[in-house]
Amino acid sequence: MRFVLALGAYFICSIAQASALIPLSDFAKPAEIKAIELSPDGKTLALLSSNGDYGTVLAFVDTDTLKATAGFSDNGGRVPGQVHWANSDRVILSLVLKYGGLAKPALTGELLGVNRDGKKLNPLFGRLGEQQVGSHQKTRASDRGYAFVADPLVADKKFAFITVNAFATDGSFTELHRMNEVTGAHLRVAQAPIRNGAFLIDHDAVPRFAYGESIDGALKVFRRDDDEWQKVHDEAKTGDRLTPISFARDNQSFYAYLSAQKGPTSLVRVDTKTMRRTVVFAPKSVSPVQVFNTADGKDIYALLTQDGASKVHIVDERAPETRAWRAFSMSFPDRLVEPAGYSLDGQKALFKVSASNNSGEYYLFNVAKNSAKFLFPTDSWMEPERMAKTIPFELSARDGLVLHGYLTLPIGVTQKNLPLVVMPHGGPHGIRDDDRYDDWAQVLASRGYAVLKVNFRGSGGYGTEFQIAGYREWGRKMQDDVTDATKWAIKEGYADAKRIAITGASYGGYSALMGAAREPELYRAVISYVGVSDLELMYTRGDIEDSLYGKNYLKRVLSEAQAELKARSPVNLAEQFQAPVLIIHGGQDKRVPVQHGRAMRDALKGAGKTVEYFEVADEMHGFYKQKNIVEAYTRMLAFLDKYLAVPVSVANP
Repeated sequence: MRFVLALGAYFICSIAQASALIPLSDFAKPAEIKAIELSPDGKTLALLSSNGDYGTVLAFVDTDTLKATAGFSDNGGRVPGQVHWANSDRVILSLVLKYGGLAKPALTGELLGVNRDGKKLNPLFGRLGEQQVGSHQKTRASDRGYAFVADPLVADKKFAFITVNAFATDGSFTELHRMNEVTGAHLRVAQAPIRNGAFLIDHDAVPRFAYGESIDGALKVFRRDDDEWQKVHDEAKTGDRLTPISFARDNQSFYAYLSAQKGPTSLVRVDTKTMRRTVVFAPKSVSPVQVFNTADGKDIYALLTQDGASKVHIVDERAPETRAWRAFSMSFPDRLVEPAGYSLDGQKALFKVSASNNSGEYYLFNVAKNSAKFLFPTDSWMEPERMAKTIPFELSARDGLVLHGYLTLPIGVTQKNLPLVVMPHGGPHGIRDDDRYDDWAQVLASRGYAVLKVNFRGSGGYGTEFQIAGYREWGRKMQDDVTDATKWAIKEGYADAKRIAITGASYGGYSALMGAAREPELYRAVISYVGVSDLELMYTRGDIEDSLYGKNYLKRVLSEAQAELKARSPVNLAEQFQAPVLIIHGGQDKRVPVQHGRAMRDALKGAGKTVEYFEVADEMHGFYKQKNIVEAYTRMLAFLDKYLAVPVSVANP
């Protein structure tokens, strides 16, 4: 298997090679380890590994010998995207459909089961009988709808809980089903009182709460009393958002994220009867990203925070898992050590070690022996010593709003006044940048560019008020925040004011184009990658407007006034551009249809502006094929070098 064979190369790589430019193909390869889960008995790892541009390999690896014992390769269409251990002998796979490099692969709602010896590879839910995923797959009657694993019920060796939704444009009332892990036979246990809902299941395998968003985006929580659902929380009335996570060990309270109007999200513990909340963790400025459960899954002992640099914050010092994490993480004081799984008895722990210049390495920790075993890296060909590091920063916008961002500086470069690429993120609402490893930023840094990212208003993670502050501010205050961050980098001496470019993908591409229109003297080069150019087109083309949820989202964040949409659309502002523009788009993009790229190209040409255009007919919202990613990187760098004049000798000194 490719990731196993690559281990030797990982250890013998020579830092002496650092004087050569890192090949762009290294940045274009998909991660070797896409998902990894430790079995409940701690004896086996279930791995999902990349297989070419679209395919995925499932492998079962013995934790003692690190040898692959079984597995299968998919057919490259619908592929395994999530893996859940149902018990120590069998996994359930959730399938995904590739959508685009920048869009999260969409879960198809189909489930597949297989034993860790590779036997009993059976479809469990969905239209799998038509697909023939793997050569030994048996067919079964097709199910109608979408299914997702709600609780694998690891202690139950026969059944798992799944949620089921019927095919419907705006969703259906979610059902909870008890499913046989081998045959796929399933029976309804409960139905949520809200469309596209989720269930909170207690430690006795009883669904006691349900929650979900209404069409207006408000989250509602329901409690099941005597088989009847009672609404116990409504964001539309209280103004705060309560999102259940999991039951606490006492089974009489549960953990939840609480998002108030002001400030970041807190972790709270909620009494099931009174709904009274107790704060477990209140962050300074940024919402927690993830919680970590104890080995038996009955409590939470830590969470991942990103107040500046990413780190693990302990909330239960007495938990055995806390002691294990502290013992292991002592060996990596300057890196992020994330718990990635435990055996059910808590004696084996899986940890991921990463940094802004390292996409990640996995280790298996023996708790009793206090010893660790290196497993494998996420990307065996990458050398962290040659990757650039990212540092957090903070500034005040022109109206006093505090903004947070991240700056990636080329490795080995000590001087300031660097050529700078400003990179606003996509989304844009509810999404945020952090200090995690990022291929695109590393490509630019490897060629001598500093990279600036800022979480402008509207971004997620800084509270409801901060996110709402970006609504209807596309091209206005959201853009001002990007401009203010750029000027901050100049003032602080990081950036050469005469060598600044702006680039981004999706909304980030829109922001790059609007930056060129609104600040023609600031940016010397502009790159829009699958970027939005026409806000009116958002209402008529693309998959967002296909559902009522999507339509309401557009109304909430954009506006319906055509005059306003026109005024904030880059396609109508071509005359204001001074900087040359590179547009890159996929011909099959469903999220931001290619008409956005073509219209912007034509508008710039019509205005007599300098524009380069690269369209790939069979790509979508972000490229998947490695050759196309390399070509996109090559064009971007050639474009930047042409207009910002960065000598190659600066990179990788």
